[in-house]
Amino acid sequence: MLAVGGQSAWLCAILATLAALTGISGQAMGPAQQAALAPELVGYWGNGDSMLVSALVNISSQLTGEEAVEWNWVVEDCNATANNASFTADEVIVACASEIQAYFQKFPDVQQMFLYSSIGNWGSFSDLFQEVVYINAPLTQSVITLVNGQSELELAIEQYISTISDPNEIAALEVLLAEIHGVLNNTALSYDQQMANLSSIFADFFKQHPAWAASIRGIKIPGFGSIGDFLNVADQHFRIDNFGQLFVIDAGQTQSRLVVDLTNDVNNPAYNLTRSEKTLLLDFINDIQAISSNASLSTNDKIAAIVAAYQQLMLIAPYLQSVLGSFPIGTEFGFGTFQDLINAYDFSVVFAPTAAPTTKAPTTTPMLGNCATLSQVIKVFNGNETIFYDSSNQYLNNNPGTQATNWRPYLTRIQNTIIMNSTLTTTQQIQQIAYTIKTYEGTNTARISYLNGIMIGSWGTYAQLLTCGGY
Repeated sequence: MLAVGGQSAWLCAILATLAALTGISGQAMGPAQQAALAPELVGYWGNGDSMLVSALVNISSQLTGEEAVEWNWVVEDCNATANNASFTADEVIVACASEIQAYFQKFPDVQQMFLYSSIGNWGSFSDLFQEVVYINAPLTQSVITLVNGQSELELAIEQYISTISDPNEIAALEVLLAEIHGVLNNTALSYDQQMANLSSIFADFFKQHPAWAASIRGIKIPGFGSIGDFLNVADQHFRIDNFGQLFVIDAGQTQSRLVVDLTNDVNNPAYNLTRSEKTLLLDFINDIQAISSNASLSTNDKIAAIVAAYQQLMLIAPYLQSVLGSFPIGTEFGFGTFQDLINAYDFSVVFAPTAAPTTKAPTTTPMLGNCATLSQVIKVFNGNETIFYDSSNQYLNNNPGTQATNWRPYLTRIQNTIIMNSTLTTTQQIQQIAYTIKTYEGTNTARISYLNGIMIGSWGTYAQLLTCGGY
């Protein structure tokens, strides 16, 4: 590889463009764009099926025996769910992904073959599972919010305890509950820190009691999903919180933990890598080492640069995605796999906090609810500000409570994945914003009452925006 000033030309190019990096993970489009376009997965596709069902059908012809029979059941169930008008797009995506994941867990050889297979032009099945995390993430804060001293998470575990008789399991779960309660009652912890701590607590519990892991993860949390769904989100916070641990140089080592772990993975004969594959991966690891040792980069910049290097590798060797994604990293502290690093970075992009306004937002003076001027309230100024976000954020601050808490993550997601998404036209942005609001409201009268009256600058209300978006 051509060296420039002690660093590869490839790495120099990555660092030169780092400031413009907004999150890329090797797929055809970035995570923010995928999140915005996810509803298209279950919409009408050219052959009469949805994009997702079409991808499932394409795999059917490549399977035989029991694997084919059970896969066809997944296809039929997903198709039926997609055609059920009572389900929202998010509900269809979550339901289908859950069945596919359960199937992959039963038939790991099929997962190895198709985890990174394309779903139309949207992304892969790996991306689909990450999309479910994005869908569930905005709802997790309500799961750990204390009401009368208890959270929905704790109540779900207490309900489960009432159904079991093993005294050892009951005693262990009571200890777990005490640890959870301690985290949720610690007012010094932010939401992100609480989620990271809960991920660690459950990981330790499952390490001590692996036989109970599946049943505990399967506990249902009313109005949300399972504890497993909750932990899939919490684990993202844990990994983001521990990105810095990947760059620690342990005693007796000269390279970071991330480099040491990846080097060990490449040299592990169990992966059966060819010489050319090893060469490509070791070159990639050398670039990671250069990034890791660059003192001018923050931890987040290092992760972003590594993700950029990963994308470059995928352009020339996409066949390495599966094996590289499966490499364990951060084994000293239970980080996960290299794919988990990519997913956690993407998660941080989709749910990155939007900076508070530094100047007063410009105002418009249109006729209230005039669709012809709606584009002005989603026009970006001062780098990342919009009238839509600023006025909505101010309303939530002035009207706090459960409704404000529950809507805020969706507002942030609209700003980061729809309004800031330059690949969408203004019309598409308005439609996606309206869809997000309408899907969130559903038939919940409390949500409808709270959101529909929010004023967007002096333009009009959320209710009027919904009309402009086709609702």
